[in-house]
Amino acid sequence: MLTEDKAHIIQVDTDDSLFFHRIADRETVLAGRIVDDGIALWAPGMRFEAPAEAAASVDLRVPGMDGSYSLDQFRRQLDTSGLAQRILAGERVAAPDTLGLPRPFRAM
Repeated sequence: MLTEDKAHIIQVDTDDSLFFHRIADRETVLAGRIVDDGIALWAPGMRFEAPAEAAASVDLRVPGMDGSYSLDQFRRQLDTSGLAQRILAGERVAAPDTLGLPRPFRAM
């Protein structure tokens, strides 16, 4: 699919993953996942936008560390209101200077 302004291609995979590719330079500017009735989106630099239910359902793994983290554990540090609109409008959204990791979730 194309965005309305025809500046980005939206890729939706069979596993409900989403990718927004900027046509001008073929860069992937947003990724995400469809979760139940919500969509979690994240940008390079770790900023994200997601309703609480979607953020609680998306798990992240940090290379070199055991366990996983739910996206909602990073809400105070990384949740960025209007992220998708800002990114698709061409704004660069900076990564945080530091990122304190919460306690990982460990599968039993």
